[in-house]
Amino acid sequence: MKLSIRLGALAPKIKEQLDSEGITDYDEICLDVFQRDADAISRLSIRGLIPESIAVKARVRLMKKLAKWLNERP
Repeated sequence: MKLSIRLGALAPKIKEQLDSEGITDYDEICLDVFQRDADAISRLSIRGLIPESIAVKARVRLMKKLAKWLNERP
């Protein structure tokens, strides 16, 4: 399955993006942790505490973990 999730300050919440793709069978608590991680990356980048290059790397790592989690769900 090919899924497109956007991360960043102006991106819709991950839950909204999954719901729009018809994916609704997920653990809300785990999804909340992913959302908080995505928000933290954006916040640190916007405030200038991490450079954009580090934010991009962090988002790539987060996406890999999110993809793995989605593929492993029952």
